[in-house]
Amino acid sequence: MSLKYSLSEPFLLVLARKLYGQNYNKKNQSPLISIAIPTYDRGQLLVDRTLPSIFAQTYQNFEVIIVGDCCVKDTDKILSRLQDPRVKFVNLLKRTKYPKELKLRWFISGVAPSNRGIELAQGKWICYFLRWNSSF
Repeated sequence: MSLKYSLSEPFLLVLARKLYGQNYNKKNQSPLISIAIPTYDRGQLLVDRTLPSIFAQTYQNFEVIIVGDCCVKDTDKILSRLQDPRVKFVNLLKRTKYPKELKLRWFISGVAPSNRGIELAQGKWICYFLRWNSSF
């Protein structure tokens, strides 16, 4: 850790608490949380694993925005069976151009769908739910 950072961090932390502390102190408030999930043809995985994990949380004031990177399979049909108003699925009309090299592709994977998820988010807080693939 740099000396400059170690000296400035305590000051920045105090400043951030003064500026944004009111967002944490309202105990009776239940702000909407937006969960953005980029995907490509992973409808069944979302229904079997991802969404049950989210639904099992104790905090329930959330929306899930799933953005497909021009999904071509049945992702939309699988997700529409949920009939949960908290889950929204949007499919991009054009697939993101990815580099041919797998390692470089990993660096931009899901960026366009994630950005669209942010645009659609209605919540006070936004969180990403990403699946990282480390097998290159």
